[in-house]
Amino acid sequence: MENCTVSVIVPVYNVGKYLRTCVDSIIRQTYRNLQIILVDDGSSDGGERICDEYAEADPRVEVIHQKNAGSSSARNSGLEAARGEYVIFVDGDDWIDSTLCETAVKTARAYSADIVTWSYVREFQNKSIPKPLYGTENKLCVDEEYKKIYRRLVGPVGKETALPQNMEALSSVGTKLYKCSCISRLRFSTALTAGSGGEDFLFNVACFAKARRLYYMNTYPYHYRKFNSASLTHTYNLEFVSMRKYMYQEMNNVLKEAGLTEYMKTAVNNRIAIDVLGVGLNICRKNNLSRREKNAEMHKALTDPVYRDALQQFDERYMPLYWRMYYRSAKKQRDGMMIWLCSTIPIPALKAVT
Repeated sequence: MENCTVSVIVPVYNVGKYLRTCVDSIIRQTYRNLQIILVDDGSSDGGERICDEYAEADPRVEVIHQKNAGSSSARNSGLEAARGEYVIFVDGDDWIDSTLCETAVKTARAYSADIVTWSYVREFQNKSIPKPLYGTENKLCVDEEYKKIYRRLVGPVGKETALPQNMEALSSVGTKLYKCSCISRLRFSTALTAGSGGEDFLFNVACFAKARRLYYMNTYPYHYRKFNSASLTHTYNLEFVSMRKYMYQEMNNVLKEAGLTEYMKTAVNNRIAIDVLGVGLNICRKNNLSRREKNAEMHKALTDPVYRDALQQFDERYMPLYWRMYYRSAKKQRDGMMIWLCSTIPIPALKAVT
């Protein structure tokens, strides 16, 4: 294992107040054979200088400075520079446990895994909440079991729709170690604007199509900071709907090439239907819109054939009452009710997807 290098890619953009916690957690890994790539994506808050400080102090740290082009571009720059047998991604305002790299590499080697994945902890200012992903047992997934995991990444079916907030959680690149031979020339889509939420998902859809063996570790070594108010996940995105539609098209292209279109049909439909929640939450983030304007924007999305057709085929019966209210309102194009549900009722499950 001493000859195996792990490339840890960290996109950095105006997260200076959190950056030292992130980089320190990587430098202090018990697994030492690391290539730590800090990609400064045009930071202007001092983060760019912090990156250089670490590069001067530790020969494993490499810094790439570039003009601001978004997290996808930053990660792609990191991938171009990566020399490791494996790759891990860590966002600049998050952090990881000290044993993550060692445990992940040992697991990948022991089970010849193309991808090793784990759960994470959502870190709020006053509490930490673990986010379980695939269950409570360590598990090697190959053949049909791997195909099922891939299908879950694409979208939930049956009783899995009871927890729609897990849909996006499975897509995170921060919860995975990738074998570089699986990534090959795959890159993150720069056509998706920052905050659209599809960058990680599309990368994983393509990467999972190439992989054949996945190991799930029932551990929580990744810490996702939920109290960074500057995060793009908390801001309105004008192009949210158009970017999501682009994501669906690219997803379908990958599945078609892999010969999985029919197998994934229900999962794809459910992903699109459940995404209507993201549409509503995004609209509610635009504070300068009147209630009438928000309703009109919601109605425009609901009458779009992509969402309309997916919703008509969506089975919401496994969902708790508040979810059923939302999606039945969506089917009936009750835009006002949906905006009210998103912006007025303090439902933790709704906030969990942001």
